[in-house]
Amino acid sequence: MSLLRLLLVFLLLTSGRAAAQSRPYRTEVFAGGGASRMGGDEGSLGRGPYVVGGMGFRFTARTSAELDLMRAQHERDIAGGPLEGTATGVFGNIVHHFSEGRTRGFVMGSVGLLHSRRTHSFPSGGTAIVVRSDNTHFAWGGGAGVKTFLKPHLSLRPQLRLVFSETTGVMGLAAFSVAMGYHW
Repeated sequence: MSLLRLLLVFLLLTSGRAAAQSRPYRTEVFAGGGASRMGGDEGSLGRGPYVVGGMGFRFTARTSAELDLMRAQHERDIAGGPLEGTATGVFGNIVHHFSEGRTRGFVMGSVGLLHSRRTHSFPSGGTAIVVRSDNTHFAWGGGAGVKTFLKPHLSLRPQLRLVFSETTGVMGLAAFSVAMGYHW
């Protein structure tokens, strides 16, 4: 937790000019999709599609806060049967942009809630055994990406994101996504 606090202080102290001097577009909505890979306490849970959407508000020329929703699915054949599930999360992000031009690299730190639902079916002694789990707990993570403005109000946003949670069925998630953003 102290690393997150240190990151927040660093981003706020190094964020550049005041909001009144930044670009006129301070609000953004974005949505996109990609692929994810998830792991649990016993190894890989598999991979699957990933979707993300949210909105952000720029406080200074280089610092913004975002709220996003994400959902990832995973599937893997293990121990004679399918292991499948979903991870759904809501996260608050602090984002630091490295520049103010048309193309902007960024890093972000995230905290939020992650809901994990898993089902594992496998044969045992001639009968099918089904094991289910359904958990919601605190999660944290971070990511990095590039935001490129295609038009004054429209951006393309490829990014890599990592999410960690010690108490849900999904203990780690790595996702690559490409989102479109609209700014006003």
